[in-house]
Amino acid sequence: MVATPVLPQRNASLVAEAANRLLYWGRRPETHLAYVAPFGRSYDRRLFDIVGHFPPGLRVNEDERLNRLADQIAPCEWAPEVVTRHRDPQALIQLLLAQIRRGENRADHPPFRSMATGTDRKRRLAEEMRSRRVASRRMLWSDQSIPGWRRLCLAAVQWLANRADAIGVARGLARIEEAERLGADKENQDQLARSSALDPQDWRKALAHGVGLAKIDPDAASAQFRRGLALAPGEAALLYALVRCLEQKGEPSLALQEAERAVIAAPLSRRSWEIAAEMALRAGQTDLACAFALQALALAPQDPSAHRRMATCHHANGEPIPAMFRNHAAQRVEGKPVRSQ
Repeated sequence: MVATPVLPQRNASLVAEAANRLLYWGRRPETHLAYVAPFGRSYDRRLFDIVGHFPPGLRVNEDERLNRLADQIAPCEWAPEVVTRHRDPQALIQLLLAQIRRGENRADHPPFRSMATGTDRKRRLAEEMRSRRVASRRMLWSDQSIPGWRRLCLAAVQWLANRADAIGVARGLARIEEAERLGADKENQDQLARSSALDPQDWRKALAHGVGLAKIDPDAASAQFRRGLALAPGEAALLYALVRCLEQKGEPSLALQEAERAVIAAPLSRRSWEIAAEMALRAGQTDLACAFALQALALAPQDPSAHRRMATCHHANGEPIPAMFRNHAAQRVEGKPVRSQ
């Protein structure tokens, strides 16, 4: 993985330059390595086979979700010589409106989301926005290539943009707070629907809405579970709810297909592989069940239940000797004496 800096377009207006320096102060070519924000990445395509792909349902932060997984697999290199030119708003009113929209979207994600139900929301929000503004201003004033008068103008525009961003975040947090209040009553389907609509980036609300719909409208429930998986691939609760819903509708083959899609989207989710193995067993595809169970075992070789699940799949596939060895492995992992079978 290679991360890159971001610069404004050539001949950008003062407003566009101020916006770029405010939003991407951690992605300047001159940014010290200790403060670099490693985004704008290029990926070796083989990485997607290991960690999955971008969550398609997220409207922002989808790269951060993928990067957290990818960072467990491979280091990310910073390449300041490879520059991305970003198109930023050229006029002040455009910038302020864009910042309000950006803030409303930003509220859906860390570190802001946790502020929605906190008693000290205003203080925490003010501190967070101030820290962002200070960091950007520090980078701005350290750049001696900018004339003093221009630096003052850039700082003023950044202050206004930061305030507009904070207004947007505050609006988004108020929306999320209302969604939390409505979603507290798990028996009220109307309120669950409104909660999910107000906070469409929260997979938990999609799950709660789907569970509420499962008995009265399985198709609508399945749609909610799929929407949740698009936001959070690898969340086993969503996948399990979806396959159970499809099974109850009498569509076991479709349930297996959904499980297969889920493990491709989130191959590091052990529980998803286990659910896929279970679905394959129920569909009578024992070879496939063994393959899925083996992937789950590879993610948790020290868990005796993973070995026993593998043994169950071997038994179903007519392979008693591999099943015996898997059970022996489970006993060894548990520190128990191996019993011959």
